[in-house]
Amino acid sequence: MIVRIEYAARHRLVLLTHNPRDFIDLHELWQAHGRQHSGILLVYRDNNPSKDMTTADIVIALERLLASGLPIENSVNTLNHWR
Repeated sequence: MIVRIEYAARHRLVLLTHNPRDFIDLHELWQAHGRQHSGILLVYRDNNPSKDMTTADIVIALERLLASGLPIENSVNTLNHWR
């Protein structure tokens, strides 16, 4: 996992993951060492097609998050909250 955040940080890429737990821990570790990243976007799944976010839901949530003006850089945002 650390390789992914290092790569994303080096290339100024935002991470999008369905693996929230590991990336929340990674964000906290990264911040504890004073390192910067472009942001981590989380999508939680319940393995229930009627509740899980579709690709279209993720795009809409991302648009809403961006429109809100909240910072993405060096933060973790859960896209499920932006449905």
